[in-house]
Amino acid sequence: GCVLLVCVVLMIPFLLKQNLTSLRHMCYISFASIAILCLAMVYRSVELNLILHPNLFRQNVKWIGSTSDIISSLPIVLLAFICSYNMIGVHCSLIKPTPERVRLVIHKAVRNSFILMYIFGLAGYLWSY
Repeated sequence: GCVLLVCVVLMIPFLLKQNLTSLRHMCYISFASIAILCLAMVYRSVELNLILHPNLFRQNVKWIGSTSDIISSLPIVLLAFICSYNMIGVHCSLIKPTPERVRLVIHKAVRNSFILMYIFGLAGYLWSY
């Protein structure tokens, strides 16, 4: 609880700015911290599935569940990629906000988020089953 409170107090001045340029370096720090966590999960899942229990993977993994499982997880996936409410601030923070540059930012952000979250989810699934 205290760590979260300290993080919120430290972030408040950055979040109350008129534009998002004050957060330009913060995104790299947050992405790096999530990437480190993802690498740790990948390491633990490889360790569990390939080193400690090599046959556990073949016995327990279900790649595709039932249709109801897929439908119930769909809102979580859709919510993760709905970021249109942030696009006005991103558009205003670009130096030359042409439609091509905005589209490039959107495509790169969604692609990088998808890759990281896919690896994160796969590693978490393989670690926890």
